[in-house]
This record gives sequence, structure tokens and C-alpha cells, in this order.
Amino acid sequence: MDASRAHVVGLLRSTNAYPPHTESQVVNDVLTATRDFRSLRPDVRPPPPRPGSSSAPPPLLCLHGTLPVVYQGATYNIPVELLLTVNHPLHPPLAYVRPTHAMVIAPQHRHVDVDGKVYLPYLSEWVHPRSNLSELLREMASVFGAATPVLSRTTPPIQPPDEPRREALLRQLAARTAARLREVSDGAAAELSRLSAEREQLLALDREVGVSLDRLSLSSGGHANDPEATRRRLAALRAEDAELSAWLAANAELSKEVDVDKLVVAGDVPSAQLLDARAEDLALSDARHLVSEAFHQERIGLDVFLRETRKLSREQYMARALVVKIKKVQRQRAAAAGGAPGSGGGGEPPGRGGGGYSSAHQPYQ
Repeated sequence: MDASRAHVVGLLRSTNAYPPHTESQVVNDVLTATRDFRSLRPDVRPPPPRPGSSSAPPPLLCLHGTLPVVYQGATYNIPVELLLTVNHPLHPPLAYVRPTHAMVIAPQHRHVDVDGKVYLPYLSEWVHPRSNLSELLREMASVFGAATPVLSRTTPPIQPPDEPRREALLRQLAARTAARLREVSDGAAAELSRLSAEREQLLALDREVGVSLDRLSLSSGGHANDPEATRRRLAALRAEDAELSAWLAANAELSKEVDVDKLVVAGDVPSAQLLDARAEDLALSDARHLVSEAFHQERIGLDVFLRETRKLSREQYMARALVVKIKKVQRQRAAAAGGAPGSGGGGEPPGRGGGGYSSAHQPYQ
């Protein structure tokens, strides 16, 4: 049952201990606590005697009764008492556990001494107006629910928990949780690093594919997307083929017991190098075409295609560079001699004259 305001005011004034300007605050705090905890009631009781003092201190307003505490799934009523100091609510009250004749204070309790006085951080950190009696009682109920402050004198229905073992278990749990968090964090970091590396590899591969496609387009003369240029090129090749066929028909007797390697003979060293280089250039073009066909027919993978394309393109670039250099030497010699550069003789077929290159040969110096 809630205490009436008039009753609390009468109790407070009977002590002659509280300043008039704090009367309203003290009364409101007590009434709120009795509404929140109906098993407590207001009263006036003397405080503990002061050490070294012979005079009895004035009585103080208090709340006493039982505090409901849930311990190990069951509800117990713990006898408590709160004495309001003369400086309430600026100073915290004096909190006690008051065991009945059938109870004793739990030995070595962390928050209750042998005299029943309660020590809590909430009391030592009391700050008005944030702190009040109702919140203090809730904090006491929470702490007593973890470790009961009283035991039965006979067969104790309430057993104090094994605090050292509980703390050890909490430390083990914290250590395992921290280890698991580190394991998950390390795994996530490793996976992120792996995905980042794969992303970089894919980007690099994409760039290489783009470069290879550009080179393939250049090697085809840039006609891949120009049908008219392709038709002109095809017509030129057919004309060249007809001219070559006519030459073969006119020189059919040369096919009898003739060493084909001696059909075209260079007239000097640069011309011989030019023929070799040009032959290698054409062979590399055929090889690149075969690699491209194998890739499009899915007979080789992308990595093999890119590797072989890069290798063949590099060799072809070096061969063509050698062709340019040999032709430059031939032009210089022709200019010095006042005539055309020697390109060899001995019945060279039409349409196939000119240079080539080979990375295995060096131009004539």
C-alpha cells in the first residue's frame, strides 16, 4: 500500500533533522520508492552510533521492509533498510541488509559487510538528481540476484555462487570469444586480399586481351571492319596468284630435279638476310593465324592464347625491325654505288621479292 504524503511529511518533521528547503524533494523520493516497491514502508529509526561520540544521533527517516530478488529462477524477499541522511537527496542514503533471526549474512560477500551495510558503485557515485531511491533499490535487487547476501541458519535454500569459478569461466569465455573474433577477422582479411589479387589479375588480363586484339587488327592491315578494303585485297591476291601460276607454267621444266632452296639466290649478304627475315615474318604471321584459329575453336585456353600471341608478336616485331634496317643498308649502298640495291637473281618468282626478317640473323654492317 502506498504511503500517504501527509504521513511521510509527519515522519520527516518529527525528526527535526532535515532542512525545510529539501522537505519536498525528500518526501517525493520516498513516495516514489514506496509506489515502485510496495513491500517497503516509511518509518523513523536511529542511525548507527558515530565512533567516539557519546551523544545519540537524531533519528532519520527510513524505508524498511523486504526487497524481492530473483535468484536462480526463484523469488526471495531480502530484508533491507535505507536510512536517508540529513543531506538527502544530495548525499546517498545508508543501505543495510537486516537478516531475520532465521538468517545470517553471507560470509565474504563482495557488497555486504558482516554488519549488513551495503557497498555499491551506485552509492559511491551518487549524483543528484540522476540518482534516486528507486534506482538504488533496483541496483540492489540486481546485485543480490547474482550473489545472495543472506543464508539460512539451518538448511540453506540459497547457496552463494562460487565467485572464483564464475570469474574463471567468464575469463575463459572472453578469451575464446576474442580468439574466435580474431580468427574470423583474419579469415575475412585473407579472403579480401585473395579477391583483390584476383581482381587485379582479371584487370591485367583484360588489358592484355585488348592489346592482343589491337595487334591482330593491325596485322590484318586494319581491314577487319572494312569489307571494301577486304575485297580489294582479295582481288590483288588473286591477281598475284594468277601471275605466279603463269610463271610456273612458263618454267615447268625447272620443277624437274631442281633444288627449291636454290631457286632464289641472293646477290649479297644483306639480300640473303632480307630473304630469311621476310620468310620468318611470313611464317610468324601463319603461326599467329593458327594460334588464333585454335583459340576460336576452343582447342587452347585464353592463357595459352595470350602467352603465344605475345611471344609471336614480339618475334615478328623484331623480324620486321630487322627488315627495315636491312633495307636501309641496301639503300645506303645503292646511293653510294649509284644503282639499285642487289636483290639477288637466278629466276625469282614475281610478287614474292623483297624483304623479310629473322631474329636469329644480324643485318650486314
